[in-house]
Amino acid sequence: MTFLYALSQPTVTPVVQLAKPTGEIGVADVLLSIVSLIGVLIVVALVVGLATGGLFILYRRWRDGQATESPLASYTRLGLSAADREPTATPRS
Repeated sequence: MTFLYALSQPTVTPVVQLAKPTGEIGVADVLLSIVSLIGVLIVVALVVGLATGGLFILYRRWRDGQATESPLASYTRLGLSAADREPTATPRS
């Protein structure tokens, strides 16, 4: 008799409500997000590069301003022009 009682009870089916479906992501959406990410990375690299270059230039100007000798004194003369050459012994005739 308990077998018949178990068959007569209705089964309860849970109902799950899902959120409203969103639109699909297409190839154009992916490409647009990739291009925008690359653009942001390029802008960041440019800003960091310009800031670093500016800091190097400012440091070099500050360092050259602190030096007592000419910044050109440590450079090697190549002696490419006639005016730069030191007179040497005159050739024998």
